Parts: sequence; C-alpha cells; structure tokens
Amino acid sequence: MILRMLVCCTLLFALMACGVTSPERTPSPTAQPAAGEPLVALRQEGGLKGAQTTLIVWRDGRARLTQSGLNRQAQKIEWNISDQQLAVLEQLIESAEFMALKENYIPQNTCCDRISYTLTVATPQAEKTVRTMDGVDWPPVLEQTINLLFQIQNSAPGQ
Repeated sequence: MILRMLVCCTLLFALMACGVTSPERTPSPTAQPAAGEPLVALRQEGGLKGAQTTLIVWRDGRARLTQSGLNRQAQKIEWNISDQQLAVLEQLIESAEFMALKENYIPQNTCCDRISYTLTVATPQAEKTVRTMDGVDWPPVLEQTINLLFQIQNSAPGQ
C-alpha cells in the first residue's frame, strides 16, 4: 500500500514538473494581449559590478524596475511611463523592422565585463526575444528600442 502511494505521488510530481497545462490555458493565436500583460521586458546582466537589472513595461503604461547586484539588496520601483513613451515603444516593437531582427547580436569576443541584454516583446502579432551585448553595432530599430528603454528606466522615481 505504501509502495503504491509512493509510486502515485512520484508520477504526479513528475507530471507537474513536465509543465503539463490544461487546454483552457492555451491562448488563441488571434487573441489580443490584455492591457495587464507585459509589453516589453529588458534584462541587463554583467558589467564590473555584476549587476542585474530588469525593466518590464505593461500595455497599460505601468513599469517596474528591479535592480540587484553583488553588494546590493534587490530593489523594486514601480511607476507609470508617459503616454508618448508608450506610443513610441509600441510603434518600434510592432514595426516590420523589429520583427525581422535576428535572435542574437553577440560579438565574437564576449570577454571582459560586458553587459548582456535580453529583450522580450509581446505584440498582437507575435512574441520575440533578442539577445545582445555591449560592443555590437546594433541595427537601428534595436538601438532605438534599447535607448528608449534606457530613457524609461532613467525616468523611474529615484533614478
């Protein structure tokens, strides 16, 4: 009896670990993202300080900046970005140029305290993730998007 319960529990945990989800949770390919869903996430890692920074912008204009590093406790700041910043951000990431970006823009030499960036966007058309680092000539639309996200990040209260 105990052996049977142990086998059942082991199978249950194995299925849960596999990430089996119910069919109702599968989004429709034509479904429009809700206002409360993230629009963009930019994760920055590395550098001399070993810092990790994540900026998330939601479709309704909310933003959250999470910063941590080797010698600092995680810090979270939440605020609303301007309507103009949100409109420009949406225009950039929904452009054909952005959707045509490659997945990776990584230099041959990844050495020496460079910062790596992972940019993930969710538009009504698609989700896309682009990875890059310092020391790369970015395509114009990627550079404009990352620079706008830096401006948004710098507009956080207390920054």
